[in-house]
Amino acid sequence: YWQWDREETVTLAGAGSVTADIRTDVPTLFTLAVTAAGGAASGIRLTVGGEYLHFSGTLAAGQTLTVGSDAVGRVSATAGGGSVIGQVSGSLKKLPAGRQTLTLTAQGAAGTVSATIKYREARAGV
Repeated sequence: YWQWDREETVTLAGAGSVTADIRTDVPTLFTLAVTAAGGAASGIRLTVGGEYLHFSGTLAAGQTLTVGSDAVGRVSATAGGGSVIGQVSGSLKKLPAGRQTLTLTAQGAAGTVSATIKYREARAGV
């Protein structure tokens, strides 16, 4: 396999959803950082290939939610300097293999919401 680090950023202006394309040939770990700017944000959901993560809490203006996965499928989540794993639900533990659309949704957003996902893209070599 060929591997390299990838980073995709999407930004929402208010409530709604936005998408980005990602691709990897094998399931891969990820780190997601969602930041609320200019106002609070709630109802944050990340969907990739039928898998999702949902944050049931509210991010204050300027606050960042950081979600990551590890090699054994555990997900961690922090915001405001502490763990918020109890407010995160869903089935997304690794990014699924293949070309996928990443969708960020925020149901309540007073300002902009940006999300940056970092992952290691892997492609089968010859």
